[in-house]
Amino acid sequence: MRWSGLRFVGNSIFSKASILMPVIGYLIIFDERIAGFLSANSTVIPSLIGDETIIYDVVNLYYYYFGFLSIGIASLIYQAFCPTIIKQHGTELDFISRHGTNTSVAELLHMAQEAIRLSPMRKGRVMPASLAIQEGKVKTVELSRTILFEYYEAVDNRYQLVLWSSSVIYAAGATSIGIPSIRGVLRVIATFSTS
Repeated sequence: MRWSGLRFVGNSIFSKASILMPVIGYLIIFDERIAGFLSANSTVIPSLIGDETIIYDVVNLYYYYFGFLSIGIASLIYQAFCPTIIKQHGTELDFISRHGTNTSVAELLHMAQEAIRLSPMRKGRVMPASLAIQEGKVKTVELSRTILFEYYEAVDNRYQLVLWSSSVIYAAGATSIGIPSIRGVLRVIATFSTS
């Protein structure tokens, strides 16, 4: 699992807005006036189309509330822990193309040290490029790309426990939001099968 795999969801406007949804949902669901209106298990609301009725199930509100709450929590985790370069650059190639030619020798050496610190197994790939740059104080495109690539990869795999937790919470939220839709489809199928 990598942070760049969550980037599409974590950087989306929907995900960022969902941070506020639990507060708004709480105000709607737990407001006394609205709670009084929804006090029964379900309420029948007349449809604007013909004589049909829509069953408005209060339980669905709770699915939506806890789904948005989960997505909001996962979004907060993503915003707090996802490294900035992952938020800004979707792939290693994007990162390399934007920073490959305008990264100083000092920055490259720092990135090499950081890549090794974050992931010691990268030492065999990073050290030769780092040493070549240090010895000659020359940076070539190939050496720069090697260090930038390894740095991006090391940062992208950082905080694995937090990353997995965020992924699971996103999935739980999406599932919770999807349950009312699945229930609705099943109701429609049941209606057609009994007709």
